[in-house]
Amino acid sequence: MSLSNAPYFDSFWMSDSHGIYTQLEIFKNAIKRMPSSMLERWATIRSVEDFTPTYPVGDKTEKILLSPTSNWQRAEEASLDFIKNALVGGPIGFSCDLTQVSDRTIKELGEFIDTYKAEREFWASSECHILCDTPTLTVLQFNDKDFNDIRVYYYTEHPIQEYADIYPFIGGCGDYLLTKDNESKSVSSDKLNENGVSVLANYLHISGSFALKRIY
Repeated sequence: MSLSNAPYFDSFWMSDSHGIYTQLEIFKNAIKRMPSSMLERWATIRSVEDFTPTYPVGDKTEKILLSPTSNWQRAEEASLDFIKNALVGGPIGFSCDLTQVSDRTIKELGEFIDTYKAEREFWASSECHILCDTPTLTVLQFNDKDFNDIRVYYYTEHPIQEYADIYPFIGGCGDYLLTKDNESKSVSSDKLNENGVSVLANYLHISGSFALKRIY
């Protein structure tokens, strides 16, 4: 993984240890010296359906399992939202026996990939900034070179607070359309710099995102 090799390869494989949490940590450190668009993102997943998450009784749901290492000697769990948000930034790949993934999850991942492909120009040229890097919260910002299109992704680890205020780097003045939780509103750069964007951060391995599009 050297910038001098960039002209000869489409992308770089970061590690055989492709657990989604480990991979996020590796990616966060790798973008300090490599463009995020060249770092492959990968998920090895399978589903466990009819899973009862509470003891002794409760509604059944689906559990998504991932391999945290280079094999399936151990397994870890992640929500589908966390998986999708942890895969952005570079070329996306999936492996394992995908017949062991539920139809519902396959459909949602397919929609995610379709959207990602439709925005490939943004991801191929975007810059990545680390807004927060603490034992409790990681925040990554992807933006175009003019800061007209900004995407912010956050990931919790060992949370100690109910909410977190994220201050995106917007690079100048103007008004933005803030889209968060499927709702959009106009917000000025002054308000963003003063108040940031508040997100829920009170549970282990919560992940979410919000977007800013410059209006003028």
